[in-house]
Amino acid sequence: MRSLVPFIKEDLKEKFVFVSGPRQVGKTYLAEQLVKQLKGKYYNWDDAEDRALI
Repeated sequence: MRSLVPFIKEDLKEKFVFVSGPRQVGKTYLAEQLVKQLKGKYYNWDDAEDRALI
């Protein structure tokens, strides 16, 4: 996953990026770390409050 980080960061400058894959491979961790680095906001579709904001 770490090898994808530069590509994801570059794509985020222009568009949404959706991360998918099998369970337990680090998708959420990756997203949360990127959000921290980029000083953004992480929204979780499974959270009712976040879903309302989305």
